Formats: sequence, C-alpha cells, structure tokens
Amino acid sequence: MFISMEQRIFRMARAGGIDTNPTTFMQRANTFASAATQYGTTTMLTRREQTGLNGYVIMPAEAARSKAALALAHTVGAKSEETQLPDDLGDTPVIGTLTFRPSPVLRETQNGIDPSEFPKLLANTMPEGSWVAVSLRKPSNRERKFHTKWHNYRLGNANPQHHSYSPSAIMISVTAGGASQDEVRALLGQFTSGMPGFDLDTDVRFPKTRHSSWLGVPAGLLLAAATIFGLPQIPLDLPGFTAPSLFAIAGFLLVTGLAGLTGRMRSPEVKLRAKLSAAQFPPPPSRRTKPRPPHKEETIKRTINEGGEKKTIDKHIKAFDGDYPFAPDVFLVGPTVVVGMVSPHAGAISGETVSRERATPPAMLQPIGPFIGTNQDGKAHLSAPAMTFSVAVVGRPGSGKSLLTRTLFGWHCLERVAPCGRPGYPGRNNTLIAFESKGDGVAKYQAWGHTMGDRTLVIDVADPNTPGIDLFAVPGTNEEKALFFTNAMIYTFGKDAIGYRSATTLKAVLTAALAVNDELIESIEGRDPAVIRTGMSPMYYAYLLLAGRSDKVGVELAEGIKARAVKLRERGSPDPVIEAGWAAIAFLYDGTTPSKRAGLVEAPFSKIEDLLALEQWWSPSRRKVTWDQIIEGHKSVIINTGTSATGAVLDDSVNHAISSLLMFSLQNALKRLTSGWLEQQRYVTIFADELSLLSGSSPEVIGWIRDQGRSYGIRAILATQRPEQLGPQLRSNFLTYATLISFSQTDVGTAQEIAANLGGHGEWTQEDIQFLEPFHVVIRSEVDQKRQSAFIVKLPNFEANMASYPAAQGYVQAAA
Repeated sequence: MFISMEQRIFRMARAGGIDTNPTTFMQRANTFASAATQYGTTTMLTRREQTGLNGYVIMPAEAARSKAALALAHTVGAKSEETQLPDDLGDTPVIGTLTFRPSPVLRETQNGIDPSEFPKLLANTMPEGSWVAVSLRKPSNRERKFHTKWHNYRLGNANPQHHSYSPSAIMISVTAGGASQDEVRALLGQFTSGMPGFDLDTDVRFPKTRHSSWLGVPAGLLLAAATIFGLPQIPLDLPGFTAPSLFAIAGFLLVTGLAGLTGRMRSPEVKLRAKLSAAQFPPPPSRRTKPRPPHKEETIKRTINEGGEKKTIDKHIKAFDGDYPFAPDVFLVGPTVVVGMVSPHAGAISGETVSRERATPPAMLQPIGPFIGTNQDGKAHLSAPAMTFSVAVVGRPGSGKSLLTRTLFGWHCLERVAPCGRPGYPGRNNTLIAFESKGDGVAKYQAWGHTMGDRTLVIDVADPNTPGIDLFAVPGTNEEKALFFTNAMIYTFGKDAIGYRSATTLKAVLTAALAVNDELIESIEGRDPAVIRTGMSPMYYAYLLLAGRSDKVGVELAEGIKARAVKLRERGSPDPVIEAGWAAIAFLYDGTTPSKRAGLVEAPFSKIEDLLALEQWWSPSRRKVTWDQIIEGHKSVIINTGTSATGAVLDDSVNHAISSLLMFSLQNALKRLTSGWLEQQRYVTIFADELSLLSGSSPEVIGWIRDQGRSYGIRAILATQRPEQLGPQLRSNFLTYATLISFSQTDVGTAQEIAANLGGHGEWTQEDIQFLEPFHVVIRSEVDQKRQSAFIVKLPNFEANMASYPAAQGYVQAAA
C-alpha cells in the first residue's frame, strides 16, 4: 500500500446535471475508482453544513495529479474545487463505524437505480453538523479470492452477477458522525438503505472510549491478592523469587491500567479523533487471520479400526457459511454503489451551481499563441494561426468581455513591437483597428499600446480635437462617392427605411453637396449667411437640399449651384464637378413643384438629419485621415463612438449609425487594398466589444469577414452581449467562428444555443453556460484547422499589471 504524507481536498460543486445513463455512469465511476486507489486511500465525505449539503473527496496528492478528482466530478455532474474542510471533524460528539452483521442472504439489484436519488436521500436524512465518510482502497488478490468463495456460496450461484465482482471494485469502510449514538445509527441505517445494490446486513460500532489497558487495574489487583493470600496455601516448595515476580507483574498491570483509565494511553476514540482533526481517515483494514471457507452440509464415510477390525461409519458435517472474508468494518463494493454520495444534486440544499470541469486539449496547453487563462490542466493558449479564422466573444455587461478584448489587443501590440517570427503569428505588419462603444475603455486601450511600446492613434467621434475618418474618401467621381455613401446608409438604416426612391434622392443631393465649396456659397446673391453658410460639410448642404431648413432655402442653394455652373460655363471654364452636381438634382429643382419635391425629399431627410447631429465629424475643418492611410500604413487606431474624454455623449441611435457607417466603409477599403495580404503575411486585426453596433441592418459585411476576409489577411476579434441582437443569419455566422469564447449567460435560449455549438451529444448543457463562475470562460477553438474539444479557463486580470504581460506571454520584453 502506498502512503502519502501530502493530501488534497476537493469540494464537489454542482455543475450542470448528472448523467444517469447506467453505462456512462458506471464507466465514469470505474475511472474514478481506478485513479483514486492507485496511490493509497481516498475518502469521500458528505457533510451537512450551514451552507447546505456538501460533498468532498480527500485523496493523496499523487491521486489528485492523476485527475481522480476530475473523474469523480464528471461522474456526479460536478466541478471539483480545491478547498479545506470548514470544520473540525474530530469535534463531532459521536462517531460510529459501519460493521458487517451475519444474516440470511439479502438481494438488492442496481437495475433501474437513479444515482441522483442517493444524495437526495442523504439531504432528507442528515441533520446539520452530521457527516458520512467512505474510505476506499484497492482490494488485494487474496481478498478477492476469499470473497469469491464466500459470496458464491452465499448466493448459491457459481457465476453470480454482482457489483462486487467488477474489476474496479473497491474496499470501503464507512464512518459517520453526529450528535448522539441514536443519530449515528439512524444515519448509517439510511445510508446503507440508499446505497444502490448494497445487500449486506450491518450494525454500528462505536470506538472504545478507554484503552484496553485499563483492564490491568482489576487484573493487577487480583494477581496481588492471589499472591498475598493464595500463594502461601500452595503446598509446593516454590522458588524465593516467585512472590516478588508476581508482585512486579501485578504492579505493571496496575500502572498500565491506571494509564488507560486516566487517558495517558490513548483510546481508539482519541486516536480516531486525532486523525479526523487533520482530515485523515484510516484506510479500510485487512483481516488479521485467514477466513475459514464455507461448505455445504454433507455426510462422509470414514473407515476406522476397531478391535483389529475395519469398520465404515458415517460422519455428518453441518453446513458452514464461512467466515466473513474481510475485517468486520470493511466491505467490497462496485464504485457505482458509493460515488453518488458526493453528488451535489440534492436540490437547493446542494448550494450554488457552477460549471463542471473538462479536460483541456493538450494542443491548447502548448505555447501556440496568446496565453488566455488557467485551469486544472495548466496554462491554456489560443492558436495564433487559428485567429485568422476570427474569434467570437459572448458576455453580458460586466462579465469581462471588454477586458478580454483589450487584452488580446495588447497581445497584438506586443507582436507588432517584438514579433516572434513564428508561422501564423501576425508580427509587425499588422494594422490594428479597435472599436470602443462605451468610451471608458479608450484609456485602457491606449495604456496597452503604451506599455507594450506601440504607438496608437485615438479617433474620438464626439471630440473634434481628435482626427476624424473621411468616409467620402473613396476612388471615383462625386457621383460614385455619393453612390458609395448611399449604400453605406442603406446598410446602416436598412432597405425598408431607404427604398429605391429615397436612395435615388440621397445619391442626387449627396452628389450636389460634394460639389459645394466656399466660393460657390459666396457667389449666391442675397443668401442668409447664418443659414447657407460657408465652411460646412457635405452632410449640411445635403440637409439644406432636402429642405431641412425650408423648401425656399433648398431652392436657393440649388439655384446657386445651377448659377455657378452656368457662369463658369459662360466664362469658358466649366467646372465638371459643379455641372455634375446640378445635373444630379435637376429632377428635384428644375421645374418641379414644391409639393412634388416634398414627396421626394421627406423620407431621406430624416436619415440625413440624424447624421447631421455629428456635423463636427463631417466638418472640413476637422483634421481627417483615411482608411487607406490607416490600413496601408499599418497603423494602430482606437475609434471611440462612446462618451468622449471631454464628456460629450452620442445618442444611441447616432452611435449605432456612425459605427455601422465606419464598418461599411472599412470593408470597402479592405476589399480595395488588402487582396492577397495573407500570402504576403500582412494583416488587419479588428477589435470590437459590441458587434451589434457595427452590423448595421444586414449580415453581409460582418459575414464577409468570416467567409472571405481570411485571404485578405483579416483577423477579427468581435464581442457581443447577446447573440440574439444579431439576427438569425449573422448570429449563425458569428457563433461558428473558429474560436468561440463565452462568459456566463443568464438567458436560457442563449445558453442553450452556445451549449449546442460547443459540442454534440449533450456534452455541454445550458446549466454549464449559465453557471460559469465570474471571470471564467468556456473556449471552443481550433489548432491546425482541427476543431478542439471545449474547455473552461479562468482569465487572469492582465490589465491590472500590464508591465508583466510580455513575460507572461513568453516575450523577453516590450520595446520601449
């Protein structure tokens, strides 16, 4: 037998549901028993505490390292959490041990038994402060041999079907603690009746409160009295040392007896309590003597020699059931008989639910990309090459999804500054584009870049002191630019909001608005300079042309565009841009009645009015950069559509609109500029903590990133609070990204959808997703384009100490 001084204690926390399929349950129970008994004695303990009914397993450190606790957790639908027992078991008022009691044959089958009923029975039986423990070890071959003979005879069957014949059968001893002997007897009686398939009669033995040496007191007194009064009566001539020797023996007996009475020699109870104080349960003992085998009743003929003559006589031999083959307080059972005792599925009394552990795929424990989190298996990583197939993150507000997104941004900054050069890693030629929807993460994104030694550019939509992005900076004429922006608006607001007629009007007024400049505005005679102003954006002039101030103002501006075109033409220097602008809006203003014009401009007007709330964004006075400059220059930019550093807040509808316009224009630039970048090992990585703001009204743009973006070198790390916000097609696209990371979900439908996506055959349940602990995530990913089994990790808070991040990721240092 192995003896280990070090032991570890795990609590079985409720996680999902227990698999009651008999075959699955037995296989998992056998796996646990094999691992748990490989290195010595393991003890399962169920205790009724103030917090409810809690199950524990206490095992040698070697058994814990062989994942015995994880195997038990999988068997009983739990997650194993390393802990220490909250109370001192040695202080329990009364402790009793289950023992075998000879009885007629009892039969108890395991067929149809629900393993989840055992903990429910204990929950209804155990008073607060009581506990039951089962210590188990591996049986020896000798014990199996004796048991087979005894049990076969007992059942009257040479080939019985019984759990104790399982190759994984275990030797157990059962101990219980409670407030009184009656309570312990009742508890152990209920315990044995609840063990599925247990068919032996039992009794309860309580450890002796005195050491057996106390018997030396009466024995010593009797011996002394016999020496004093009886020795002289003996007629024999005894040696002279007889009396002194007898007095010495009597004295020794008295001394040891007094030691036993006064507690100087520890009683079995004291020894047991001392062990329990350290959560050490004694192993199931072995039988000290060889058991006598059973035999049937029979009559045998014997030949005897009587008076010189041989006679044959009959000798009757009574039937004998045989000695119990083990120590009285030890039983041989199949693992399925007892493992259910620590199952945390006794209802509400089993306490809070968490998600049960799964083994981490070995490939994801290798340094193949960013170190993402830790679990019982070690440090888990995401595959850097697999991130070219995109990463989806799902988490409710406050779960940590934004922190995770920023941490992955930090890793990409680190790769830009100190590229490791491994295949599939993004390296230095990697444009970073982070969309921040709330505003409070901007400073943290900046801190990641600065700490890693990378330069970042902040584009704050609500802050005119930061650069803007010129969304009209696409190749082509003003008419082509207007068509592009009209399509961007359709993506943003939807085809139902912008139909064919509205789209035609928008394209026309945008073409004209792009032609307007300060010289043209100043040429309009009699204009109100407070209304038709110089230095405004195309969005403002489109607003005026859509009768945003009045039809009269719209007509005045349109006539000004026409007059300027005519004047320049008459001078012999026609301006094709202004000519095209007037041609675009002629159907609105050349001979069209105000009422007819109102019908054409009314619908598109509201959409331009929404965007005009961001005039400072569109204004020509704001410094601009283009997507082309950002992408081809491999810049790192943080685009904030949330609250700015100055405190300016965008309306939610405006936030959604500008985010969608930015995403549409970004995709356009990516399609134009990055074809073939994957082969050139150039990348663009997009980060967003709320995908629904970028997705507009249709799934095509975000879907393109997953379906075609990889060949363009696009890597997307996109997060959302609730997948149902995305619409069926985009949701399906999003949840099938190569890497899916989910925090806890409260919505049942979302939890079910994620669980189904993680693995088939019911391996993951909605409870697994709903009861993930804070800052824990479930990850389903790929390595070498091979799907890996999903697993759970705890996310380190790298953001609390960014300076240590390079070393944690295996980089020597970030560049200064």
